[in-house]
Amino acid sequence: MENKLKVLLYSDGSYQALSAAVYAAYLLQNSPQMNLTILRIQEKDGGSLGVKYSWKELRVKCIKYYWSNSSSAEFNWLDGWPVSPDPKWLKKILDGADHENTKKYEKLLSQTNNIFLQRKQDVQHQILYLNTCFSEKSNRSEIVKALADYAEKNAFQLIIIGTRGFSKFRRTIVGSFSQEILAKSKVPALLIKKLSAEFICSFLSDS
Repeated sequence: MENKLKVLLYSDGSYQALSAAVYAAYLLQNSPQMNLTILRIQEKDGGSLGVKYSWKELRVKCIKYYWSNSSSAEFNWLDGWPVSPDPKWLKKILDGADHENTKKYEKLLSQTNNIFLQRKQDVQHQILYLNTCFSEKSNRSEIVKALADYAEKNAFQLIIIGTRGFSKFRRTIVGSFSQEILAKSKVPALLIKKLSAEFICSFLSDS
């Protein structure tokens, strides 16, 4: 792995994350010297018996995060996405929600997963368990901090993350998770907006 580009793909089950995953699969398919880690962040780990976690305390007695390795046999990437997405969700990935686009969505998932499986020696899965004493749910800044710190501590060279592609005005009003990653991460980040119809057709034609 010494000479390979270490890439971290953040996956949270959103439509933005799916676009990022498809693009990461495209890069993986065309980059033999790429190593990909797919990262998910979960709220609070119940504590799996027999599993050893690496850990780092971000704030004494307040926030801790833990990560664990999951082999391809234990982790099914397809489980993170809806089998039958509702029309509103589907329209945010493709340009419609008719029967044809439903089939295209299924092919998109299958093609992406197949690439991950074909390059399984270069694909790792990680789950980051974030525990906080401040609130029942971690706020965005805490998740950004954990993600950025994980990428830096594990010597990743690139983070791939999906983005809604807000206008500058809307980013000013509501903020953006991806923009906060850009601001706080020492590791370069590649932001992926909604993929074009041309890109998706080209990607699927390679299946």
